[in-house]
Amino acid sequence: PAALRASGLTEAEVNHIAEVSEKHMKSMPPTTFLVYTIMHAPKASFFPPVPGVVRNMLAPYIFSIANRKLWQFAPDR
Repeated sequence: PAALRASGLTEAEVNHIAEVSEKHMKSMPPTTFLVYTIMHAPKASFFPPVPGVVRNMLAPYIFSIANRKLWQFAPDR
């Protein structure tokens, strides 16, 4: 919260960013959002709570194919 306050954004601006982000996330296919979430979560966090076969096989090898050009920019896990 301190960094957010230091950014100088007003509460209305933060709420607008949250609304636009939520709308964008809901417009994505669920598999794209799942792959994004898995690739950006720390490996030890076990977030999102999905079965291991989804996290270790389906997401990286099947679901990620549609947007494979984007995933090259994901952080290394």
